[in-house]
Amino acid sequence: TALYDVPASAVSADLVRLAGAGALARCASDHVAAGRPLEALHLLDVLLAGEPDSAEGGAAKRAALTLLLDRSEHLNFSEAMWLKSELAALDSRD
Repeated sequence: TALYDVPASAVSADLVRLAGAGALARCASDHVAAGRPLEALHLLDVLLAGEPDSAEGGAAKRAALTLLLDRSEHLNFSEAMWLKSELAALDSRD
């Protein structure tokens, strides 16, 4: 599918409809709780592309980004600033 101009995100709303926004958010939260924030963010990319105003999705994304920021120990300035900007974007949605 990488050869064509339709991105994977084109079916995000379908996946959210099939799986349910709540189920995706809970699964993402479970990944965060288990120390797997990147897996959580993959699910949240799908969820928030299909349902951008999901409060549960926003909360799970905040938790995943916060965990990544804590783990980074601010050693990589670019990573830390990107994570902070993502968190600020979530704050501005609220």
